[in-house]
Amino acid sequence: MKALSTKAVKRITTILVVSAFVFMFAGPRVIKRPPQMTAKRFAVRLFVYSGALGLSAVGALVGAFVIMRREQAVYREKAMENMRALIEATRQDRLQKQEDGEDSDA
Repeated sequence: MKALSTKAVKRITTILVVSAFVFMFAGPRVIKRPPQMTAKRFAVRLFVYSGALGLSAVGALVGAFVIMRREQAVYREKAMENMRALIEATRQDRLQKQEDGEDSDA
C-alpha cells in the first residue's frame, strides 16, 4: 500500500477536523427533537450521529499525529544536515587557518 503524501494527510486531517466541528455544533438540531419517531429510530439516529462524530474526531487526531511524526522526521533530517554542514565548515576553517599559519612562518 502506497503511503499518502504529507499534503494529502494535511488535507484529510483538515476535512476531518471541520466535519467533527460541524457534527459537534449540529448535534442539538439533530438529536434534540425526536419528531414523532419511535424510540428505535431515534436510537439509530443518535448512534449514527455519535459514531460519525467519534470517527471524525479520532480520524482528525490520528491525522494530526501522523503529520506531527512526519514533520518531526523532516526536522531531524534537516538538523543532521545542518550539523554536518557546520562540522564540515569548521573543519575547512581550521584547515585554512593551519595553511595560513604555515604560509606566514615561511
